[in-house]
Amino acid sequence: MDTIGSLAYDRKNGNYIIRRGSADQGYVYKNESNFKRHKDRPCYVPELSDDIYTGNDFVEMCNGQKDIAALLFESVDWQSPGTLLDEWMDTDEIVKCKRCGKLVLYGGGMEADHCPYCNAIIGKE
Repeated sequence: MDTIGSLAYDRKNGNYIIRRGSADQGYVYKNESNFKRHKDRPCYVPELSDDIYTGNDFVEMCNGQKDIAALLFESVDWQSPGTLLDEWMDTDEIVKCKRCGKLVLYGGGMEADHCPYCNAIIGKE
C-alpha cells in the first residue's frame, strides 16, 4: 500500500480537495510515503471528518515514539488516529508506564511485565 485516495491543495481557496479511497473498513486518504519520508506532509484523513493528519501528528500523539506511531498509522482504516489510540489504551492493548511515561505494547499476546524503557513493573490497573 502506498496511497489510498488523493489529496490536492487548492491554491485558489486555500483548502485541500480530499478524494477518499476504499480501505479495509471505510473510505480514507492514506499516504504511506508521506508518513515514512515526509513527516510534515498530509498522510491521513479519516472517513468521517476532514481533519488532515501528518506523520508528525501521529508521532506527537504517540508520545514521540515512532514505533507506536508507525503501528497506529498502519492500523487506522476509517477512524481518527486519536480514537484508535484511545481504544487501545481503554482495552489495555497499550499501557503507559507509570515511571517513565512511555507507551508500551501490552495486549494482544504482547503482555510485558516490565517496561522495556525503564524496567519498571507494568500491568493492568
